[in-house]
Amino acid sequence: MYETEVTKGAAWLDQNAPGWYDKADINTLDMSVCDTCILGAVFGAKSSFTLNADMTFAVEHGFSLWLAHNQDNRKENERKYRLLAATWIREILRRRAADRMTKKAVESQAPIQARPIV
Repeated sequence: MYETEVTKGAAWLDQNAPGWYDKADINTLDMSVCDTCILGAVFGAKSSFTLNADMTFAVEHGFSLWLAHNQDNRKENERKYRLLAATWIREILRRRAADRMTKKAVESQAPIQARPIV
């Protein structure tokens, strides 16, 4: 549901915080809270708040959502934030897996050191 936005956000993070996906705790990621959103995990809550202050940028990059914040919409808002977090978690796991595959490929191509025959 939020793949396009998260892809843009991930690209922005790649440029501004390489390796950002290793800083995020997928067990506590909560996109509705500055302390535990993706920006909070990477830059800290205060930076997250500052970056989210530009709501157009934040929404376009999957860092936040345009939501009607009132009691009638609370459950729907929570659902949307969970979907956004799930999209970020998929991206984080995809990048971590790609890193592992790259590391294994590099390790398998490492030169074999000659050992003396005893």
